[in-house]
Amino acid sequence: MVSVEAQIRKYRKNLTIAGAGTILFGLWQCMKIWILTLWNRQNMDSYLANADTDISSKFATMAIMILTLLVYSAFLAINIFIGIKAIKCGRDGKSSIVLMIAAAVYFVVSVMGLPYYFTSQDEESYLSDTSFAAFLVELTFTLALFEIVFSAIKISLLEKKKRLG
Repeated sequence: MVSVEAQIRKYRKNLTIAGAGTILFGLWQCMKIWILTLWNRQNMDSYLANADTDISSKFATMAIMILTLLVYSAFLAINIFIGIKAIKCGRDGKSSIVLMIAAAVYFVVSVMGLPYYFTSQDEESYLSDTSFAAFLVELTFTLALFEIVFSAIKISLLEKKKRLG
């Protein structure tokens, strides 16, 4: 039977690795958006060129672009927050309720987003290699979030067990 101390070390290591993975997936999401923007540059330029010339339409277009940038920046900040907190908890051994709640909420949101990789307006892009690869990356990210929540809970329970007896 594995000692409680060995189990705690195992889950701390898992927490540290999953935290680093969460940060890397956040950076991947930003790179993915940047790459998609570059690939769709012609469509974006066409959209901006066809926008009405009045000030309100151009303002609305810019506002949407800025809002999109802010939303993706917020997701990156959440990934970095969860990742750093998980690494810190893995090294210190103190689980954080804020980390568990943030990771659990982000996990649920991520799970809800997984089916959208298999829906498309274009029949030719339905279940393409690219969308399947992106799905696998997102699934791995979702599993890393699950591992953070699971390991933090296990550390908490094992620490309690260790204190009590």
